[in-house]
Amino acid sequence: MDKIAAHYGATVTYTKSLNKTANASGQSAFNIIVKNSKMLDTLSTGQTSTNIASMFFGGLPKEEQAACEVITVEIINSASGKSEKFKYDGHIVQTCYDQAKIFHGFSQALLAKDFDDIAEAMLPEYYTPTLADGIANYMVNLTDAHGTLQNYKLTGIGVITAKDNTRHYQYSGFMTFKDGYHRPYFVNGSVHSEDDEITGFLLEEGIRL
Repeated sequence: MDKIAAHYGATVTYTKSLNKTANASGQSAFNIIVKNSKMLDTLSTGQTSTNIASMFFGGLPKEEQAACEVITVEIINSASGKSEKFKYDGHIVQTCYDQAKIFHGFSQALLAKDFDDIAEAMLPEYYTPTLADGIANYMVNLTDAHGTLQNYKLTGIGVITAKDNTRHYQYSGFMTFKDGYHRPYFVNGSVHSEDDEITGFLLEEGIRL
């Protein structure tokens, strides 16, 4: 809870219940309430709720993760008081959590200036020999304008459908530079946890896959 609260600058509470039906003995359901976050007021609740569920799942002990059947996330807008609820299957949340490593790997490579690592992690059909240099030049322009890249934050998780009708998780977040400038970006990965390539990213309109 503390990580989610600090991540979004929010007040976070949760309750847990047990499903003791014959078909789901011992399975647990969690209900999370998130409020008082100015950051969440400005972001897509459908995507931030998925990331909140993923972060919550990641904070559970292994035995609780295995027994997690449902996670419900309620987000209350701090300005309007409007409440929205989103319900997630525990197995889906686990895959979202597992595949977030693709976003974090991409982001850590940006911080370390390991642009070749990003290029090599791309799905083979998206790899180009000039990709690493293109990302490097883009980041040089940003750091020249705003100072060194300080950190990054994952804020949301969505699902997109590619032109070939394959589905991908789209992880959204922002980079923070020395002068306080925030730059949004997106990284795509497979919805199948056994596939760990980057299936696309968006830094700006000129650098897109």
